[in-house]
Amino acid sequence: MNQDIPPPETYGVLGLAHCFSQVAGKLQPVAVIEPIPSAALEAWLYGLPTSYSEAHALTYGIAQDLE
Repeated sequence: MNQDIPPPETYGVLGLAHCFSQVAGKLQPVAVIEPIPSAALEAWLYGLPTSYSEAHALTYGIAQDLE
């Protein structure tokens, strides 16, 4: 598998995922920004339930600037 950094003009899709984290034995809701895999993106586009509430396409260069 090639681990090279993609060129800045390469597009990807980031999503806002609703996840849970265990804190002191209790589950707490957490919002996570993460890349959306193609299968989850296809399900989301067809209106099937996923953990994502938002999806945004942007270039790798812009994503790096968000850090």
